[in-house]
Amino acid sequence: DLAGYKEGHVGFRWRTEAEVVQGKGQFHCGHRRCDSSSGLQSYEVDFKYYEAGHRKRALVKARLCEACAYKLHYRHIKAARKRQQREEKLGRRSKRAKVDDDLESTLGVVDV
Repeated sequence: DLAGYKEGHVGFRWRTEAEVVQGKGQFHCGHRRCDSSSGLQSYEVDFKYYEAGHRKRALVKARLCEACAYKLHYRHIKAARKRQQREEKLGRRSKRAKVDDDLESTLGVVDV
């Protein structure tokens, strides 16, 4: 279930027998609300859970369409965009500083 994807909440559950027979998660997108059967990709997701008071981890395979895969990776994509914007902003500042330094050196301006 990818309903809370913007907050990073992704829900996993066992498929019901009816879903297995219909091919949900194998021939159709694994998202509960999506029935797309074109452009499916397989993803391995680290699934963390508690069982009998112990924390466990399992690598779970999810078969999703392109739109639902975007939802699965939304937080990582958003963080990468933010990081790239920060780097561009810092890059612009350093370029400006370089231009100012170059102008000062060509004009012979000296700080006193």
